Amino acid sequence: MKVIQPFNPKSGNFLEAAEINEFVQAYNIDSYHLNLESKLAKRAMIAFKLESINSLLMKPLPLETAFPNLVKAIRIAMTIGVSSAHSERSFSILNRVKNYLRTARGRQRLTDLCTLSIESTISYNLDLDEVVQKFCSSNINRWIT
Repeated sequence: MKVIQPFNPKSGNFLEAAEINEFVQAYNIDSYHLNLESKLAKRAMIAFKLESINSLLMKPLPLETAFPNLVKAIRIAMTIGVSSAHSERSFSILNRVKNYLRTARGRQRLTDLCTLSIESTISYNLDLDEVVQKFCSSNINRWIT
């Protein structure tokens, strides 16, 4: 997300050369010309009172010839996904557990089972005998036969 932030007109570092360089290195774009084009494009956006990068691309200006490197960088930045697969995986696990235990379990138990499923690498390394002993010793009324 930080890499594409310079392409957001509402950010404080909009089209700043120092911020764009990290993006440029990752996508093999000519950094010298992109820095020059970004300075000119920033002035053009102010002159034409454009509010977003998308409106800059839609403006009937000869952008492809005037700012070829900037247009290429903007198109790449607009297609980069900014979501996290880890959170999507968590929701997928939650749906699986919910479907399996929908009618038989309470909300707290469902939350605990989801946590165990999401943090499966930690739960696989637990010593189950030690967990059972701690559970039994935590309350005198809890005896496992």
